[in-house]
Amino acid sequence: MRIRQAHIDDGPQLWGLRLEMLADAPLAYLDTLDRAVARGLGEYHHRVRGWVTEPDRTLFVAVRDSALVGHLGVVDERGYTGLVMAYVTPAVRGQGVLKGLVDAAAEWSKDAGRRELLLEVMERNHRAIRAYEKLGFTATGNRHPHPYLTPFMELEMVRPA
Repeated sequence: MRIRQAHIDDGPQLWGLRLEMLADAPLAYLDTLDRAVARGLGEYHHRVRGWVTEPDRTLFVAVRDSALVGHLGVVDERGYTGLVMAYVTPAVRGQGVLKGLVDAAAEWSKDAGRRELLLEVMERNHRAIRAYEKLGFTATGNRHPHPYLTPFMELEMVRPA
């Protein structure tokens, strides 16, 4: 397993991983499979270009046997590093992929002079919360309504980079 920053050439594999994650966890992301498919690969390729070229963000990918099996977006958020779009394909969950992605994000954050990682996770996603807690994240006590699913709340979690 190797963790690296995404490249523009990863677009088609990232698209496949995006569709997989939206099908696998339809409530966990700020998008739906139907909306993603309607926008299409071309629009997604434009998004990937932003992730790999903008200086205030990057996308880390986990690679196993030349296939992308996970990704994590990181973005500069007013002095801390925001983690978004964390996904690990079911076949490799529990094998340290998420830890590798978060460790890469922590190094990126430290290199940029930021000392804190912050994420939001749906309160009902107990599996993800447990995984983040194992990686040293703790709840801040802040909760926010999910932008699209108003009955659901997102829990804010933080850890040192």
